[in-house]
Amino acid sequence: MEVFIDEDNSGGNHQYNHSAFAYHIDLDGNVVDVTPKKEGKLYNSHIASKRVTNGNTTIWEVKILLFDDTYKDDSINNHVTPSRGKNIGFALAYCDNDNSEHRENFIGSIKVEGTDKDRGWIDANIFGTLFLTDSKY
Repeated sequence: MEVFIDEDNSGGNHQYNHSAFAYHIDLDGNVVDVTPKKEGKLYNSHIASKRVTNGNTTIWEVKILLFDDTYKDDSINNHVTPSRGKNIGFALAYCDNDNSEHRENFIGSIKVEGTDKDRGWIDANIFGTLFLTDSKY
């Protein structure tokens, strides 16, 4: 699963910076994104996840800590506390790979225009917007 998140919904290029994150969560719960040094890095402390499969149905829950664009790798970073009225850039995708070196399907929550559909890890402008409100349940 991939979770694309932009704490302040500012959009823009985030390919090799942390103005937004493109978290790749594997089946074991490891979380990877690309660093400003163009290297893959584990961000397991950013996301807690759990998957439960019953027959052909899988429920995958994630708890995500938000970080703003001042985030620096290998530094002490404080997460942002979500608040009512906040807009957060967000998109979600599922990658399917049964038996090949490359993903076979990429199913996402946002329709990506144009021929290059693999833009979420680069361009936060394609994310949708989550608007946080008070819980009513």
